[in-house]
Amino acid sequence: MHIEVGPARRPGNSFTIYDKPLDETELASGHNGEVVLTIRASGINCRKSLYRYKIRLSPHEAEQVGRGPSANGKGASLLGTSLHLTPSQSSP
Repeated sequence: MHIEVGPARRPGNSFTIYDKPLDETELASGHNGEVVLTIRASGINCRKSLYRYKIRLSPHEAEQVGRGPSANGKGASLLGTSLHLTPSQSSP
């Protein structure tokens, strides 16, 4: 899995905070059928610290991601969903 971070409102440099295969321990089941993906990656402002990012997908969102690109070639639509990416500082 590859995660790249860059400015959202203006052109600028982006950088990779995560680039390695997923480990089975990073995937878990949450409440009400949620899929929880937890990764440890560098921070956006501080590259020396590691942060724990948890991405929670509802069963419907996980199904949309699992389907991959849609027939119109624009990818699976996650508009109107609540994808939560919450960093919490972790020790290296």
